Amino acid sequence: MDPEDPIQTDGADGFDGTEEYEVTKTIELGDLDELGPVSSDEEVVDGTGQEMETEDIIPKPKELTPCTVLFNQHKGSVFSVGLRVAGDLAVSGGEDDRGVVWRTSNGEVVMECGGHKDSVISCGFSYDGKYVYTADMEGKIIVLKIKTGEVVLDFETADIEWARWHSGAHVLLAGCADGMTWMWRIPSGQYKTFPGHGFSCTCSAIASADNKLCTGYKDGIVKIWDMKEGELLHQIKQGKGGHTEGVTSLDINLGANISVSGSEDGSCKIYSISTGKVVQSIQLSPENAVECVSISRASGLLACGTLNGTISVWDTRTQKIRHTFSTTAGIVSLQWCFPTAHNILCCTLDGSVNLCDSRSGDIVRTWSAHSDEVLAMDVLEDKGIFVTGSADNTARIFSI
Repeated sequence: MDPEDPIQTDGADGFDGTEEYEVTKTIELGDLDELGPVSSDEEVVDGTGQEMETEDIIPKPKELTPCTVLFNQHKGSVFSVGLRVAGDLAVSGGEDDRGVVWRTSNGEVVMECGGHKDSVISCGFSYDGKYVYTADMEGKIIVLKIKTGEVVLDFETADIEWARWHSGAHVLLAGCADGMTWMWRIPSGQYKTFPGHGFSCTCSAIASADNKLCTGYKDGIVKIWDMKEGELLHQIKQGKGGHTEGVTSLDINLGANISVSGSEDGSCKIYSISTGKVVQSIQLSPENAVECVSISRASGLLACGTLNGTISVWDTRTQKIRHTFSTTAGIVSLQWCFPTAHNILCCTLDGSVNLCDSRSGDIVRTWSAHSDEVLAMDVLEDKGIFVTGSADNTARIFSI
């Protein structure tokens, strides 16, 4: 499909107004290491003075939720994961400088995406599943044709911050630590660049139907581009209502003509795509970075996840907060998903994955997915499955 072909998306009306949260007090605990270890012949007592068995204070291993498929072929943390649209294949990239394509039915390795020089931090399949890319921290991007295993792109840039496919064309984009954004046509390898301004390009969002690209930067600037022409349409700086610290996440709802950004400054900003003006500013907590944002294409609700484990859901029509969820650890990523348009799937730094209902404000299901931090997640809504990657060196497939 040609990148100029429109792809229909649903949306909701934009909004304005400002809401704030009260910051919760943090209690510092002393350094327990100064007490030294408890020996086997020392008496251990609880808060009531009663003697306790020493083994009672030894933490038990975390009991994990059974997964559909366990993939344990990486020798280090799994930083990135992706699912093919057919649901038959997954790809994972890790600290071991490898990208691996494997079957979601049994974990069998289909192909290795070799040639990387550093940790593979991003990977994914094209919209139709014909191609797969892997990208490492040092800037090497490799694209393979799934059917034949042929390498159709082997390219080196500056250190990579993110990479992603266009959602309706064989077009791959990547943002780099030097601020540049690259765009390649696959399989020809033709490319164009979107210049930076000296700060790392940290995140992006694409409005496929209108060929608009949003990019966020370490200094808090957000840019809106015309992908077809390579033209900078708008630049939102701090003096124009933009962020005061680095941008961490972006999303677009073209139907509502808005984009949203989350930042290390603890705020979310809503922009008009057509004018580039900030139409809404939401200050969540200046002490907790907003790690991820996502707009529901069906309901128009906005979900924001922070590193203190809070998810807030905002109604873009009434300009009011709908619900707040408190999870057990910092939010890594979140996505609106199945089985209804009102559910949010989020993963956290304690290895859990939570399914939240934006209508009731309840966490309706929790998976103890990993024994360590969840670092990446991808969801295939129509197949009812998701894949996670973790610091416990595994990737896992779960179903709902």
